[in-house]
Order: sequence, then C-alpha cells, then structure tokens
Amino acid sequence: MRIEKPIFVVGCPRSGTTYLAESLGKHPMIAHFPPETIFMPSFFKWFKREEGKNRKLFAKELFEQTFGVYLQKSGKSRLLEKTPENLLIANEL
Repeated sequence: MRIEKPIFVVGCPRSGTTYLAESLGKHPMIAHFPPETIFMPSFFKWFKREEGKNRKLFAKELFEQTFGVYLQKSGKSRLLEKTPENLLIANEL
C-alpha cells in the first residue's frame, strides 16, 4: 500500500512528543501507529553503507510494507509515527 505524506513526530525524549502524537492521533483521518519503531535508525545506518541503485526503492518498499497494513486496516488516510530518536534520521525520513 502506498503511504502518502506520513507524519513523523520526533524530538528529544521527555519533550512532549507523546502528548503531541496522541493529540494528533485523535483526528479522524490520522492513524497513530502506537508503538515506537526503534528499528529505523539502525536500518538507515545500514542503508547508508549499502551500494546500488535500488536502495531508495528498497527503503520505500520496506516502510510501506511495515506500516501499510496498519494504515489499510485503520481505514484512515494518513499515518502518524512517533519515535523521538527518529530525529537523528530526519533527512532520510
């Protein structure tokens, strides 16, 4: 499933990211993915070392496979993911 314009809530731990994500997640069109996905910083660290033309496509497909099922089952149009540590990979996201 193609994910259009995902929303990422990032920031320093204990800075209000949970409150912001929960508030935004109450919107009827936003599906708030509940657990923090701590795997993405490690994935992008590996991703930067890989060679090849298809790595951006691979990263996009991995993201859409990981979150697409949740978004589809929610029946909503926007995905919200909150992991404060993803601030370190904001450019990649």
